[in-house]
Amino acid sequence: MKVIADSERKKEKVNEEMGDLKSKLEELTAFKAEKSKEVKECSKEYEDAKHKLEKSVEKVTSLIKEDEKMVEDYKLINNSRKKAKETIISEKSKLEQLNKVPEKNTKEIEELTKVLEDLEKKKEKEEKHVNEIMANLQTETQGLQDEKQKFELELLQLKVMLKYEFES
Repeated sequence: MKVIADSERKKEKVNEEMGDLKSKLEELTAFKAEKSKEVKECSKEYEDAKHKLEKSVEKVTSLIKEDEKMVEDYKLINNSRKKAKETIISEKSKLEQLNKVPEKNTKEIEELTKVLEDLEKKKEKEEKHVNEIMANLQTETQGLQDEKQKFELELLQLKVMLKYEFES
């Protein structure tokens, strides 16, 4: 009977320790989920900025092509000299306006590139932080998992002992 009582106390102690280990594991799992969510949010911001940059690059490319076409038209007008002076002045004015557009877009691209770089750095930092957390989490929980496994083995042995005691 004393062995059974001792076994029961050991069983209760092991169950308490397993409960503590489970709660610690749940806390770490919740922490991991929170950090994963933060990484996803940063990734979304990064993808949005990247998409904006791609759209701006497409727009600049389109405007540059449009500008090149205007330059060709201007050359044709000058070569043929068939149009009146007012038409030439009008085309020069349009050309000047179009020449300002790429400069404006270049500034916008530079700003978006800087934002993209900042977001990439932030993403890299966050990914590094998450990797560190994951490594720490693995290290921290490894001891708990080993301890849990040890207690489960002890619990199993105690159950076998109890079963043997009742059968005898």
